[in-house]
Amino acid sequence: MRLRMEKKLAGIDIGTTNTKMTVYNEIGAELAHASYSYPNRSVHSIPADSIWDAVLNCISAITKQLSPGDRIDALAVSSFGESLVAIDPSSSCWRCILKGEHFFNLHFK
Repeated sequence: MRLRMEKKLAGIDIGTTNTKMTVYNEIGAELAHASYSYPNRSVHSIPADSIWDAVLNCISAITKQLSPGDRIDALAVSSFGESLVAIDPSSSCWRCILKGEHFFNLHFK
């Protein structure tokens, strides 16, 4: 007889002040949680590498909280709206993610 493994459902929320990740089981019980703030954010922008580092830190922390061999069966990601990361002609990421209405006043060549 084969044992049924508990499914694990994860969510990553990339917010304007921090990134959070939580893992739940099928009935909604929280199994693991991590949250990391952005060190260099401002009212108008967030360094793109700060967000990426926060996501990686959350994943690392969650991995340490789960048992060896556990797997995430589903992942949902949400992010704050109306934002962009500009890239230059060589496909390099611009330094900051511009939030909300602030990027509508930019002029691009």
